[in-house]
Amino acid sequence: MTRRKLPASAYEGLKTETRRLGKACGGLEAAAMETRVDHSSLGRYQSPAHEEVFAPIDVIADLEAEAGPIVTRALARLTGHVLVALPPPAAGADPDWIAKLAAHAQESSDLLAGIARALAVDGRISADEVRDGGLRAACADAIAAVARIDHALARIEAGAAQ
Repeated sequence: MTRRKLPASAYEGLKTETRRLGKACGGLEAAAMETRVDHSSLGRYQSPAHEEVFAPIDVIADLEAEAGPIVTRALARLTGHVLVALPPPAAGADPDWIAKLAAHAQESSDLLAGIARALAVDGRISADEVRDGGLRAACADAIAAVARIDHALARIEAGAAQ
């Protein structure tokens, strides 16, 4: 076995997410129709029995074009990042700044209120409080709101909106 940078559980997680991607594409046979490899290869990429065999990046790209960024999201998480979808481009439309700022304020407020509720109990945040309070989802919503603002600013900077 070769030296790996991450724990075995990280690679097992990538196999699991590859399996989810195949299912999201309609199964191995359907997924094979979306990319350059056959269903047997796709099966090996997701199989724990083939622990050193992973899907090539172009195959992941093909399948995620069909089913969404399932493996890419897992890779982002492994490197301490979060994947946020950009809003669809609005053909030259002015960004609705009031709505964007209000959404950011609301999402950030929801996140901070949830954290404050968890901390109020004993000064700590437990895994149960994270799950039960939906703190990860609230955090993702706040990040997405900021990403929408960033996207609008990038369009202005590029001259797409004034």
